[in-house]
Amino acid sequence: MGYTIAKFDESEYTFREILENFIKSKNLSGKSLDIGGGQWTFPQKEYAAISFDKIKWPNVDVVGDVCQLDKYFSNTKFDVIFFIFAASPLLNLCCNNSISDIFLKFLN
Repeated sequence: MGYTIAKFDESEYTFREILENFIKSKNLSGKSLDIGGGQWTFPQKEYAAISFDKIKWPNVDVVGDVCQLDKYFSNTKFDVIFFIFAASPLLNLCCNNSISDIFLKFLN
């Protein structure tokens, strides 16, 4: 009769493990920003990423609106931006810009 919560949680963590292994394989380095990471701590643990989210989770460093990144990081450049768990279609609607337009000015 469908999936139990335990089954859902198990598959979620399998996905995260696959994702983390993929990211590790890319040999990323430098100053990192994790947008919409929420409770996902991998970028902080592995890359000392700054965690940015609209909700103040325990591991979030900066709380704010992603459509106003200039307000929080106006003079900051990043080598890596993680944007994995944020809702990109919603971001496009609220910002009236493409994701690349929003983030490119923050990348080295």
